[in-house]
Amino acid sequence: MRLPKKVYICGIPYKIKYLKEMVDTDADREEWLLGQTRHDPAEIRVFKSRTKEQVWQTIWHEVFHAMFYQLKLWRHIKGGRAEELLADGLSLLMQGLRWEYKK
Repeated sequence: MRLPKKVYICGIPYKIKYLKEMVDTDADREEWLLGQTRHDPAEIRVFKSRTKEQVWQTIWHEVFHAMFYQLKLWRHIKGGRAEELLADGLSLLMQGLRWEYKK
């Protein structure tokens, strides 16, 4: 399955950027991250130099961060564990979602 360039989360278009260097995943270049979600501008940054399954798991994890933020649930989620559990489960079901790809 191809990797998406954009996903709409609660109606907000989040651009997905794939980065070759882990340090570039953090927009502030302060941490080495597998993924990062930013809301202004709306973008998801993903470290790409891993297996496709691992990249998809990171995409899902970051999509849930964005979804919880947009639904104002962020303050109720502690420690990132909910995103991880949901991402693990839904990465198996990703065939059923519609993603927008660059043509």
